[in-house]
Amino acid sequence: MQILYDGWSLSRAPGSLAGLHLQTLLSLLPSAVDAYVALPAPAAVRLPAAIQQKVRPVSPSPSAHLVWQQHMLPALAREMQAQLIHLPHPSPALFSPVPVVVSPTGMSAAAKPRPRGLFERLRDAMAQGGMARGAWLLWPEDLPSSTAGVQRLPPAVHPAFRRLDQEPIEVNERLELPDTYIFYHGPSQPDDLSRLLGAWEWAAAPIGEQYPLLIAGLDPVSPASFTRLLDNYDLQETVRMVNPQSIEELSQLYQGCAAFFYPAQSDPWGEMLRAALLYEKPVVALETPLSGALVGPAGYLVPSSSNVERGLGAALITVIVEESVASGLAAAARRQTASWRLDDFPLQLEACYRQIIDSSK
Repeated sequence: MQILYDGWSLSRAPGSLAGLHLQTLLSLLPSAVDAYVALPAPAAVRLPAAIQQKVRPVSPSPSAHLVWQQHMLPALAREMQAQLIHLPHPSPALFSPVPVVVSPTGMSAAAKPRPRGLFERLRDAMAQGGMARGAWLLWPEDLPSSTAGVQRLPPAVHPAFRRLDQEPIEVNERLELPDTYIFYHGPSQPDDLSRLLGAWEWAAAPIGEQYPLLIAGLDPVSPASFTRLLDNYDLQETVRMVNPQSIEELSQLYQGCAAFFYPAQSDPWGEMLRAALLYEKPVVALETPLSGALVGPAGYLVPSSSNVERGLGAALITVIVEESVASGLAAAARRQTASWRLDDFPLQLEACYRQIIDSSK
């Protein structure tokens, strides 16, 4: 089976939700798949040797991204006679010469940023049209969905996050990690970062000196913009952005943290919460239907309200200060992940691909 994957995120934002999910997909591909990745620039991360990379240089502008999704990807699929296009985001072309399958990141309407410019609004509108025209939607089997006709698959987590007893790789010297820290890895839209830092304001004074907040995955955010945001909150002493250069380095950040902090909308195929649970880390997160199903009793979930930032900060303090709470969440994480059929994902993905290809003939 010849499958074309949209690798825009691997060039522009490899630490993003879409970037991490696509790296997971490419690491778990069944042997029957001949995988091609379309890239607008050389990949910013190392890809498996079997993956065939198709670089078609375009600028990172919103207008170029629109042309990439609506014209260049379908044209490349037609050129290479692909049987499927697989997208790690719900933004298919309005017209595609081959079937499109979507394993969505950024699916939640509440999590999606409002389109700002003309081309972003056009891209959003055309993506909605593409989804309505019959894109196949893949969804984790353990999460609820309000969309009819979704294809259910076992959850997927990158293999680098699945070895609790693995030998640590030498990344601490380069990243200069503190002995104890709280970790955030998630979306980096302005609303997400404002909630994150607003919540951290409540927690920083009691615990920030011994447990600073480390943040990864903010590829779309320039260091200068993030520094200005920190200045606005006066949190420069207890917050740091880190830049892991591989999945293995990212896994070390998860493995070494005292708690995983995720005050953002949950994402169906975003593997951040799953990675934290596999490492049996206490999780403090925003309560949503997806996070409730995914984390269950293994997380300290805070419902949205007018005082959500204060509630998130208080929950984080509780998890750090009260050892019994942290150990209880870790034990719940072991129970929560015991039912995940992670090894079944490649075989089920192959079956799903074959079903879609056969039904589209």
